[in-house]
Amino acid sequence: MNGVPPEKQEAVRQAEKERQQLSAKKDRAHGALQETKRELDLAHREVEAAELRKDAQEKLLEAEKLTGQPASVQQVEAQLRAADRALEVAQARVRWRQVKVDAAVALRECHDKELQHADAELDYARYRVLKESGDTRVHAYTDEEFVSKSSDAKSEADDACRESAARTKDEREALAQWEELRGPLQARGGLVSPPVGASGTPQLRGPAR
Repeated sequence: MNGVPPEKQEAVRQAEKERQQLSAKKDRAHGALQETKRELDLAHREVEAAELRKDAQEKLLEAEKLTGQPASVQQVEAQLRAADRALEVAQARVRWRQVKVDAAVALRECHDKELQHADAELDYARYRVLKESGDTRVHAYTDEEFVSKSSDAKSEADDACRESAARTKDEREALAQWEELRGPLQARGGLVSPPVGASGTPQLRGPAR
């Protein structure tokens, strides 16, 4: 673009600005995807902890039945039912987190395709400026080539972003299913599967999102 007066480069500057904004959106989407993957890993660990808690309650119930104390047996049976519900909630959370990862992947792909379209638009803007300034280097190209490239990139971006919207809808539905299961457990004061600490030991706490 050397030799082209700055006042004639407004379209290029605008295209560059839009490209920078889309590049930043793609970077943020990538960061969000990595965080969502970490959340999925944590959800899997909480399912494992919930399974351990349920297994412990089942063994305790077997032991209590040997004592022949009806009250103790009933209490442990209630605890086992609570542990079973907590495991179900934890498993639903994993399903939600997995769908959320899928949605994050689709969003990153949407922004990537948008960025490719912005690149095509920037190339076309530069071509037009050079052409209008009489630069002979552009004689090997035509407007139709740039328009076609931009149109194809726009079509791919639209497809990717529609897919992203669909995956986002799936994520909302999976979240609603998890919250529907989680609500009654919270109301009873039950525990969602205990998160696993750094040492690998289950740590009991209240339901967490």
